[in-house]
Amino acid sequence: MRLRRTAADVMVTIPSSSRSGGSAPVFYGWWVVLALFVMLGTSSGLGFYNQSVLLEALTREHGFSVARASLAPTFFFGASGLFGLLVAWLIDRHDPRWTICGGAVLSATALVLIGRIDSLAQLYFAFAIFGCGFSAASLVPGTTLVTRWFVARRSFALALMTTGLSVGGIVLTPIASRVLQARGLRDGTPLLAALLLLCVVPLTLALVRRSPAALGLDPDGASTATPGPATALPPPPSIAFSDAVRTRFFIGLSVAFLFALAAQVGGLAHHFSLVTSVAGQETARLAVSLLATGSIVGRFMASFLVRHLPIQRFTVGLLLAQGLMLVNLGRIDDAGEALVASAAFGLTVGSALLMQPLLVAEAFGITAYARLYSITSLVAALGVTLGPTLLGLLYDLTGGYDSAFLAMLGFSLLGALALVLAGPIEAPRRQLSGAAAHPGSARTDAAAP
Repeated sequence: MRLRRTAADVMVTIPSSSRSGGSAPVFYGWWVVLALFVMLGTSSGLGFYNQSVLLEALTREHGFSVARASLAPTFFFGASGLFGLLVAWLIDRHDPRWTICGGAVLSATALVLIGRIDSLAQLYFAFAIFGCGFSAASLVPGTTLVTRWFVARRSFALALMTTGLSVGGIVLTPIASRVLQARGLRDGTPLLAALLLLCVVPLTLALVRRSPAALGLDPDGASTATPGPATALPPPPSIAFSDAVRTRFFIGLSVAFLFALAAQVGGLAHHFSLVTSVAGQETARLAVSLLATGSIVGRFMASFLVRHLPIQRFTVGLLLAQGLMLVNLGRIDDAGEALVASAAFGLTVGSALLMQPLLVAEAFGITAYARLYSITSLVAALGVTLGPTLLGLLYDLTGGYDSAFLAMLGFSLLGALALVLAGPIEAPRRQLSGAAAHPGSARTDAAAP
């Protein structure tokens, strides 16, 4: 009880723009976004974007083939998807801070283990542990918390939070690359593990709170205890979990991101190795930073555009653009082309990651969001595990990345087609409206036992 009051008191003030010269409280949700920004930046910079750096070091130091080493991200993302179901259950029922901090500890442990492997089996096990930790300190808790804290400003809050993913790639992934190049995997990974813990755990414990209601607030900043004209926009009614998972839109959405993220993560996992083979490690580090920078720009562009364009149609166009950018990346011949292609691919990376949680929240509401998002992430993880492996196999078979990245165009096209065939995003809401006239035919989570 004391902890909650202390958190509420952290609402700092900023100068008001009014003539009175007064001050206005900063909505506590923005402090939650700050902590989640750092969490995502760390988990992505040392985990998500760092996959290609780790793969390059593993093939260089241990002599693993590209195809065999590429199975490690498969275990990472497969374990992440499965563990996400447990993460969703935990954050629905318990203080999410402990889940996030536990994930940071698991990730740090896995990094140390990766530096001490002697066989492929040990490598796959360490990456599976890394995937579990990543799941508990990444998008499942992050997007769930933001959808609880924001309604009217949700797209901007999600864009701001998920920008941490890109900042992690810009700041931490080049650091990780230099550390591993200078010290090797065995001596470098403990330093990265310590950095991960220091970045995630203190801010999470200090700032993250499970919902606005825990502090007597409404989403977007209006106090439940202070009625008046500045009241928060009430969240739309939520569709019951059992009803949502059976809808055509949920199935189509899940399949769409299976293919979309297979293409995206396949490209990301091999991006560093591809650019290194063409232009060297220094250019590859810069390319990773440009990719992440492009991701930031693309994310905020998308958060603006979805306020003015139909979100489903926008996402279909985005997946088509992603496929074209991957083909362009696979055909680079020099450093200049590598840098331009990396930045262009980054524009689609940031936008696609933003669309998945927005589509789930808009179609089904927030009550069952954590479970629904974790299932779409699990289905997507099947594609994510396939992408890096398929790219590695095609590289070994063809001796280059051209055909491998062309296959990722096919995956992006299949993702766009699945989202079109899912039907309109409004269909689940119309089903909910029909339930009001026929109460026995469907139910909402608010009315569910």
